[in-house]
Amino acid sequence: MDAVLLLIACAAVALVWYRDRGRGATSGSPRKPTRYAVIWVRYFFGFHALYSGPNYFLHLYPQMQMVHPLAGPFQHYMEAVGLFGIVKLIESIVGVCLVLDVFVPLAAIIEMPISFTICWLSVFVVADPRTLWTGPRELLLNAFLVLAYGGWVAPILRPRVAPRPLWASEPIKASLTKPQA
Repeated sequence: MDAVLLLIACAAVALVWYRDRGRGATSGSPRKPTRYAVIWVRYFFGFHALYSGPNYFLHLYPQMQMVHPLAGPFQHYMEAVGLFGIVKLIESIVGVCLVLDVFVPLAAIIEMPISFTICWLSVFVVADPRTLWTGPRELLLNAFLVLAYGGWVAPILRPRVAPRPLWASEPIKASLTKPQA
């Protein structure tokens, strides 16, 4: 499956590059290698999520069952309480967002706890040769997207900010912290 995802992502980059080339240097869309790297990761990771997420509901191919003495019961009980279905629904929505290039920073942030859990289980719990590749790859691709769109995320990482409701044009000045000069 990785080979198919690789080809899809490469085809997406080739199409964007061809479109950029046709528009010329004056189009306003930068032709930097990082732009194409972001597009490649977005499509690779997005189609991976669209391959994995909806299959849980559609049963197009057999769902991987963990037989590890710790990871197996973890997956079983997540399914028993309905959490595994929610994870797969989130994964499906994230895949759609990444492929359609909508809400990408939000999708990458929402997917991060899932990617971290997959990586943790793959590396520190199961640790077989197959999962030693898939878990870290999942986390690295997701982290790359969060960093690539970090300019949109950075403002929420300030330690102290004044409340700014969606209905207000200005931040609320009332605060328990010392006033800034």
